[in-house]
Amino acid sequence: MAWSSLIDKENLSKEVELQNPFSGSLFYGENSKVAYILMGPWHSGSYIFSPMKRKIQKLGLAYVQYNLIPDILSPDVNATRSYFEIVSQNVRKDLEKLNKENGIERFVMVGLSLSCVFAMMISNNNKLISDIILVAPGNSLAESFWSSLRTIRVKRVMKKSGITLKYLKRYWLELAPEHYVDGVKDKKIKIILGRKDLIIPFRFGKKLAREIKQHIPSAEIIQNKSLGHYGTIISFLLSNKYLHL
Repeated sequence: MAWSSLIDKENLSKEVELQNPFSGSLFYGENSKVAYILMGPWHSGSYIFSPMKRKIQKLGLAYVQYNLIPDILSPDVNATRSYFEIVSQNVRKDLEKLNKENGIERFVMVGLSLSCVFAMMISNNNKLISDIILVAPGNSLAESFWSSLRTIRVKRVMKKSGITLKYLKRYWLELAPEHYVDGVKDKKIKIILGRKDLIIPFRFGKKLAREIKQHIPSAEIIQNKSLGHYGTIISFLLSNKYLHL
């Protein structure tokens, strides 16, 4: 499997495109010691991070952006679990390469929506990552998936094959952000939630925030009272304050 092959390019002073299995991009600011890992939401393109990437470049920092393929969630529960595991393992390799070959000393992980699962899996016991920002997360992929308005069709196919929420929670245990709380205790964490969120219902993000706050008292929890899922993500992307960590 080809993986982020353009990280091997010598000149990363301009944004370059990553290869399969992602569409994504990479930018390395000259002598930058900090890089942002930008994990896009399901069914989004490179454009979603454009405002943030411009700000990062102006600060002379680096970023690696990854976009999720549409098939990441499917009725095939085995394929979904495998995809999450493979992506997480290989993104870790990318960060190690940037650390050793390009001198990046620390990484700031940014997860939006579904990609918050990746954010927690990749950050777990990962000393290269110093900060985590989770925007519109849930505590469990299985629970968020089962209750979301966005996954009704896929869930219907699963139910016809006999899959239940109880089974999915057990089989996708390692795809639950709450499973990795102990492994991120040394990180600086921000969680941004929308109280009107129906895509990943607010109660799941609130549960994750509560668990993280119990184990990591310094974690910052931000709630937008009037915003839903997409409004919370857009508000975050257009803000300047989250780039100063």
